[in-house]
Amino acid sequence: MVVLQLIATRVAAITGNGLTENMPSSYVRRLFALALARFLLANTFNLVADTLAMGEAARLMFHGPVGLFALVFAIVLHASKCRKLAKSKVSQASNGDAISAPSSPPLGSAIR
Repeated sequence: MVVLQLIATRVAAITGNGLTENMPSSYVRRLFALALARFLLANTFNLVADTLAMGEAARLMFHGPVGLFALVFAIVLHASKCRKLAKSKVSQASNGDAISAPSSPPLGSAIR
């Protein structure tokens, strides 16, 4: 997992685009769709495992049902992410900036 993240970081630092933006030019459409589905599935399982781990930690501290604690954590995390996204859009709009993708790093700043 760490190796994949390091590779993705290097690709993004050098090209200014992430893996999913670079893969269509290198792979056939079906292989790209398979890889994308695999990334989505792996990230979903990882998110669920992390949320359940937080629920298990809360169960050890507060002696309640793991599922309930995990659900509360999932709702709180989702709400905070939505709030952060909405806040960044409002601050961009108030500055008069158009909402755009983040700028890419210079090509010479590759991770070594």
